[in-house]
Amino acid sequence: MDSDYWDFLVHTVDTACERWREPDHGIWEMRDAPRHFVHSKAMCWAATDRGIALARRHGLPAPLDRWDRTRQALREAIDHDGYDARSGVYCQAFGDRQADAALLLLPQTGFLAFGDPRMLRTTDWIRQRLDRGGLLLRYDRPDGLPEPEGAFVPCTFWLAECLAGQGRRDEALDSYQRACRCANELGLFSEEFSRDGRGMLGNFPQLLTHLSQVTARLAIDAMVGPPPG
Repeated sequence: MDSDYWDFLVHTVDTACERWREPDHGIWEMRDAPRHFVHSKAMCWAATDRGIALARRHGLPAPLDRWDRTRQALREAIDHDGYDARSGVYCQAFGDRQADAALLLLPQTGFLAFGDPRMLRTTDWIRQRLDRGGLLLRYDRPDGLPEPEGAFVPCTFWLAECLAGQGRRDEALDSYQRACRCANELGLFSEEFSRDGRGMLGNFPQLLTHLSQVTARLAIDAMVGPPPG
């Protein structure tokens, strides 16, 4: 890693430290007022966590004390304001009780282990709230769009990866196979799939869907070895 690239990464982590308290429109670019999305905060946490790890591993100059304080503040904020203690699940944004499939990415950031009881409950709650015929919606709140959107295919692959990480291989494989049925005859995926099962919607081909398929399959294969088919 050359000095110019490290300077860029330091600036990136510093920006996360300076701006994490600001509301935003989230990974889904919601069309209403900015909010404090849990996924956004978790990504800022990941920026500080990875920055600290890189600096320590390679002996690089960095404001480690400030980054560590920010990392701790982010964890405290997410666990206090983004977690609904009554139901024991993480929610879409601070102060609400909406489900969001992006929360299935929390273990990928390292913020929670796949098998953490809070993540187990959050995973099942997301399935309960967002499942439509075996495929997941992104979220379950009005966003100003005139028509109901289709299932967002990457979310079902994220679910498969979570279930695999939790040791729930059969459930993971079922979610994986359901999402795979959304591909066309060439194995290409779109962004969404219609709720009535009629076909693809949104951007095509969608790289995020393909990347999510790969990570889900690797997670399933890592459990006991590749399943048949």
